[in-house]
Amino acid sequence: MKADVQKDIHSGDNHEDLVSHLYYLEGLENSDLAKKLAMSCNVEYAWPCHGKSGAYYNAAMYSGTATVLMERSGMSVWNDEFVGQDKEDIRNFLKTAGILEGEAKVYDLPLITGGSLKAPATGVWRPALEIRDQFRKGDKLGEVQDYFGETIATVTAPEDGFMLYQVKHLQVIKGHEMLTYGVLLG
Repeated sequence: MKADVQKDIHSGDNHEDLVSHLYYLEGLENSDLAKKLAMSCNVEYAWPCHGKSGAYYNAAMYSGTATVLMERSGMSVWNDEFVGQDKEDIRNFLKTAGILEGEAKVYDLPLITGGSLKAPATGVWRPALEIRDQFRKGDKLGEVQDYFGETIATVTAPEDGFMLYQVKHLQVIKGHEMLTYGVLLG
């Protein structure tokens, strides 16, 4: 059995504070439908991705299923507001896909790209910014400190952007993802 469309709904990992956003793949046979489905979701940003990754939605897209991966709330937090937003997005997604009857809303989501930074050392992450905060290339994003408060590494912005999500627990492990930033396209 093969699905025509898929919506993968997330609320961030337990340790990630995030801005609501989604991902879809461009450059494939089903990418136009995936973008149309993405624009049926009421989130703050859409990230059109290129190329293969280990992500489930990515594998589905390469197998021909138009897929959107959506992140809302962060740190696996849920409440009635988030659940209501997800339910409304699901109904709108299904209308856009032609599965439910009715007119679908279309959102003009800002498109972004960006990058992820991995912890340069194991220690305590002390962020200098919160999600949505904007920064310029070279600005301090935070520090990794030892357990006595001594700075082990200072993390700076590789380019202009804004904080899309970051870990909110104290410990970071060298080489593990620590934050992802967004950069507006266009």
